[in-house]
Amino acid sequence: MDRNFHVPAPNMLWVADITYVRTHVGWVYTAFITDAYSRRIVGWKVSAFMYTDLVVDTLTMAIDARCRAGQRIDQLIHHSDRGVQYRGECLMVCVWVPDPHKEIDQNDDCGTTRPSR
Repeated sequence: MDRNFHVPAPNMLWVADITYVRTHVGWVYTAFITDAYSRRIVGWKVSAFMYTDLVVDTLTMAIDARCRAGQRIDQLIHHSDRGVQYRGECLMVCVWVPDPHKEIDQNDDCGTTRPSR
């Protein structure tokens, strides 16, 4: 990423995170993915548990919505922190299925998925 968050078009850079809120019945977790170009949330999920499924379902929602709309995501970079939910095996399979030529950039201080060179 080189801290370059200028994006020339939609579906080129998605930024993901999880937030949590204490309620009267316990914690509630929300995962979301924001398109850096439009600054709109393209995928989200709310859960009582902060498991890998939370981020997998969020990413699946975003990818499915874009594909149904006929939008291309082959140049997409998915950027997130290195939280354990973003490093789970289920997420790696989900990220790699649409494009088997993607790799995880281990040099960034955040988890960035981008097409391999």
